Amino acid sequence: MDSRLIYAVALVIGCWVLAAKGLMINSTHPVGALIAPIGRAGCGQTKTCLETPADCDPEGNSPCLFVSGSRTNGPGFTPEIAIELRGDSENYIVMIASSDNTEGGGDVAFVCAQYNNTQHFFATTFDNGSLTLNNNIMVSNVLASFNENVIRCTFTVPGLNAAHYIFAGNGNFSNGLLGDPEITLRSNGSVDPISTNMPSPSQNMNTIPVGALNAAISRDTCGQTKLCEEVPADCDPSGNGNCLFVSATTATTTRPSGINIAFELRGNTSGYVALILSPDMNQGGGDESFVCAQFNNTLRFFTASFDNGALTMTNRTGAVSNALASLNGTVIRCTFTALGLNATARRSPDSSFYVFAGTGEYDGVSLGDPVISLASNGSLDLTNSTSNLPGAMAELACTPHLWFCWSCSVP
Repeated sequence: MDSRLIYAVALVIGCWVLAAKGLMINSTHPVGALIAPIGRAGCGQTKTCLETPADCDPEGNSPCLFVSGSRTNGPGFTPEIAIELRGDSENYIVMIASSDNTEGGGDVAFVCAQYNNTQHFFATTFDNGSLTLNNNIMVSNVLASFNENVIRCTFTVPGLNAAHYIFAGNGNFSNGLLGDPEITLRSNGSVDPISTNMPSPSQNMNTIPVGALNAAISRDTCGQTKLCEEVPADCDPSGNGNCLFVSATTATTTRPSGINIAFELRGNTSGYVALILSPDMNQGGGDESFVCAQFNNTLRFFTASFDNGALTMTNRTGAVSNALASLNGTVIRCTFTALGLNATARRSPDSSFYVFAGTGEYDGVSLGDPVISLASNGSLDLTNSTSNLPGAMAELACTPHLWFCWSCSVP
């Protein structure tokens, strides 16, 4: 056989072999070794966090798809986003940032992959369910690790200066090709971590630790050792019927500039029940609020600020202690101690508040606006178990405010 023909046949066979095996695509950005762990520390405080399953631990080896974003300053103090991405895969994990709630349409996507225990990083665009390499997307400081089918990576992205919907998932990486991703994490609304180090109300936030509540909540000692408010009147908080119930008891210890109050809160809801304390008769204006919520049968506890009909999560861990909760069907019960309550700015603490309570929707990320169905008829001294009983206050003549009776004057 002619030597030229032999060479041509060998060349064709070689091309077939390469095509069958696939050519390994190169990382679009250099990848260093990631040594530091990726954890939940700082979630809701210095970084915005999203994960599935809810509250999973990105530091462990159990299933957990986790994304976090925090603001950093780049050259010339230009804003950048530092991203952490963690997921379970032998191939790749991906985070996608979209300007709307539709996956695709040329969205920017960041892929952390491994092949034969070598880490790779790809900046891509996501369109029609597929990923395409895009070398024009700016990324820096890429670090990655792979251990027991867990991929972790961190990187910095400049220019994400607007709110984005965030998606994440995983996919196959074989024969040098990125397979179509399976999306399993979706943000409920747009996420804007660059506007502030504290996430906006629509973003997922770290909750205050909550333990299991085993004790019952009941009307026992109402008007004797604890102040009680409920709707409907005289409803039974220990049962499963409709009953929105709040009780307050002075805690054993107090602060010089405020009073510690132990609360019981109970309501019927598939989302959350909230207690709102106001120094005046008007709902809102930054009123201190306490929220007991459930999502997928997981109980959570938040502190919040109530203004313009909406609750904004604040999660001041130093404002609450001993948060406990239980869920039975759609009945949420919780107990907690509010620390250092003071209805005025004076150094001498004032324990008199208008008390509101209600329920609302919670989707695991954001709190819907509460429906207020319990409102005290006047300011109540939370340290006085009889302050809402007839004769405890001067007889009041009330004038209506909105749909409740708020504004009162002594005739």
